[in-house]
Amino acid sequence: MVHRTTKLMRCSFLLLVIMLYTCSLLSRPARASQVEILIVTSSQLLRPVNELAEFKNSTGVLTVVRTTDNIGVRYHGRDMPEKIRNCIRDLHESLGVRWIILAGDVEHVPTRLIYNPEESWVSAYPEEYVATDYYYAGLHGDWDADRDGKFGENQTNCAEGIDEADFTIEVSVGRLPASTPDEMKMIVDKIRAYVVSQGADEQRFRRVLFFAAHVDKPFDSEKYCRYVYDQSGMGSVATPRLTLSMKSGNLSMGSAKQYFNDGYGIVVSTGHGNPYAIYADGKTYFDTAAARAASNAPIYSFWFMTGCNNGAFDEVQDCLAEVLLYSPGGCIGVIAHSRISWGKRPFGMWYPESGEFDYVWRFWKKVFSGEVSNPGEALYRTKEDHALRSQYTKYLQCEWVRRDLFGVNLIGDPSIDLVKHVVILEFSDSSLFIAVFTTMLTTSLLLKRKKSTLMA
Repeated sequence: MVHRTTKLMRCSFLLLVIMLYTCSLLSRPARASQVEILIVTSSQLLRPVNELAEFKNSTGVLTVVRTTDNIGVRYHGRDMPEKIRNCIRDLHESLGVRWIILAGDVEHVPTRLIYNPEESWVSAYPEEYVATDYYYAGLHGDWDADRDGKFGENQTNCAEGIDEADFTIEVSVGRLPASTPDEMKMIVDKIRAYVVSQGADEQRFRRVLFFAAHVDKPFDSEKYCRYVYDQSGMGSVATPRLTLSMKSGNLSMGSAKQYFNDGYGIVVSTGHGNPYAIYADGKTYFDTAAARAASNAPIYSFWFMTGCNNGAFDEVQDCLAEVLLYSPGGCIGVIAHSRISWGKRPFGMWYPESGEFDYVWRFWKKVFSGEVSNPGEALYRTKEDHALRSQYTKYLQCEWVRRDLFGVNLIGDPSIDLVKHVVILEFSDSSLFIAVFTTMLTTSLLLKRKKSTLMA
């Protein structure tokens, strides 16, 4: 009798597992029938890009490809960026496209340089223009209301007295910054491997690595990394973490490479930067050489960098974010700044809830809360929220605030599912209740049947 009861309990547990899995499937949103991804590329990169489109279509994500040659003939515009944006707007309105993959470096798929002059007090090396792909995400207006050729001007600089930028997003954008077919093939192969590797070595994918390098006083990078971990929701699902910090004395070039190569699904870094390295206190702790030599495959990381210029994808020489994406190891995606990055809140106070430092934890909170599963929507909704949030709106005309909004870009596929890799999935209370109730009812009926059989 005891043996039979034990077998019955095991069967009940198995039923519970099956029903929980069924609830997880039922809770997933139905896949839309419209085209979801538009890939813009050049004819030189078309072959590997077509392979990416075929793979996306094979997974049920409907994808179309357009070349800049085709766009240049079919769409109007004063230059190629404007023609590409008009193409995006057309396919968003007619086909329902929600993700845009700019498949190529800027010589293949140009970006838009936004007029964003630094105030003289902000930088010793003022720059007037910022490279941004935000231009392709906000599709209202033409970003040049006064027609002076300076796109994205604030109210002060625009002759019409209006803000030329559209911070309300219609689509989410990511760039695959390959210059050659071989580089593009490497990126495509990594995307394919990342998508099909769900369930493989989940423990390493679900770990987070923090590089807490000094920035400027009184900002405490180690404390900030703890803040990101807590506020993003990583801590609520007990995501394993490792923090290497200069404050603790365990962050160096050697330790950064060692632990990065060990494979972490998430990487967050603070520190100063240039296009080719991250550094602090005059010491480099990660650079393009380390990226090219990375041996973390197939545990490709998703890295959010807060340093200046680490994402300067319009530079002639490839920046750190680009190299991490097309190298055999490295990253599946990088969010980084194309110009000087600012973590300052109004009144000049360093504070996590400001500028790019604010974006980091809010981005990951959208992922870990289940609001979105892909990096494209997570990033652009984060930036949209920051631009439109009431307490910041009056600062939206400040050029240093706009620099973070424009300068922070996604280098990678905007549509990949991060949740499957880096988040321990949880079920809603209602789904869990239904599963448990159904299992208890089934068990009760089985016990009743067993009792009747024994009495007979």
